[in-house]
Amino acid sequence: MRLFLPALVFLVMAISQARFKEVVCYSSIALLALAITAGPWVITVALQAPDYWNYFFWVEHVQRFIAKESARSQPTWFYIPIVILGVLPWLGFLFGALKSAFSLKKGTLYFLLWFALFFAFFSASKGKLLTYMLPCFVPLSILIAHYIEELKDRPDEKISKVNASINIAFGLMGISAVIYSLYSAKFALYDTNETLKIVLAISGFLFWSVIGAGRCLDKHSF
Repeated sequence: MRLFLPALVFLVMAISQARFKEVVCYSSIALLALAITAGPWVITVALQAPDYWNYFFWVEHVQRFIAKESARSQPTWFYIPIVILGVLPWLGFLFGALKSAFSLKKGTLYFLLWFALFFAFFSASKGKLLTYMLPCFVPLSILIAHYIEELKDRPDEKISKVNASINIAFGLMGISAVIYSLYSAKFALYDTNETLKIVLAISGFLFWSVIGAGRCLDKHSF
């Protein structure tokens, strides 16, 4: 996967830009370098542990991807809320950033493909782990940062207020969840002797809401 997915992004990007000669040239060099550096190690492992590569590729990758009864099986939409929560506190800029990237600008197309292909691939997989989404947050953070820079040239106070309101709401919901857990046995987040953790949790969510409120009241935010 560490080789396949990045290579897939490069290939789709090159095809979309009609840069076929560069694909053939640079991919040949990359494959040759891979064979020289990894080849001896691959052969050594195969000689010492003949079943390793079969287990590594078939069991750990192919079966995990297609097995319906996987212990880590999750629905296709599993990663959508993960991405939404993962981009906080910039969630208000997410959809604008993706929409802007869809204009197929050269500077953002690569990062859009990076996110879209990784997200689609892991969403299609039967076995899912939260950590599989980590590579998606790199291009997302770049796309959001690029979009925020664009907003400086064409200020949009509404988007900034929406993002601030989301952060206020999230902070208040976090505070409510912590307080509710103190009086609910079924929803207990902390033990009765974990006062410091409770205070830190409430303080963190309160700070989150205050920052959001400050941005919401700031007349000079975008």
